[in-house]
Amino acid sequence: MPSQRLTLIAVFAHASPVVQVVLFLLLVLLIAAVGVWVGQLGGRRMARGETILSSVLVAAPLFGLTAAAYGLLNMSIGLANVRPTPDLATVAPGLAEASLCILLGLLAASLAAAFRAHLRFAHRPA
Repeated sequence: MPSQRLTLIAVFAHASPVVQVVLFLLLVLLIAAVGVWVGQLGGRRMARGETILSSVLVAAPLFGLTAAAYGLLNMSIGLANVRPTPDLATVAPGLAEASLCILLGLLAASLAAAFRAHLRFAHRPA
């Protein structure tokens, strides 16, 4: 049924409040990395731009993996307490939640690394 399809918004809504906060934080880090890069390209040389990108590069994957581990642990505990064992359709939202956490963390870090490398190359003395 189309009304029961799993979407990104449904994954976010299904997540526990702790994971929702981390997902929101990862989105903020992703937007911050893009914002710093665009600001630097626009001619405003921010002294802290590379520092912010380096921080996103280090923190984002760790936040994503921590939230994924928390979500998987929470899901595993819930599954252990249910009889009979649920089918894959019941487990899928939890797995999608963990995957989304990892994806956002790696995406934010990848963009931060690419933007930092671009800024270093673009502002290198000739």
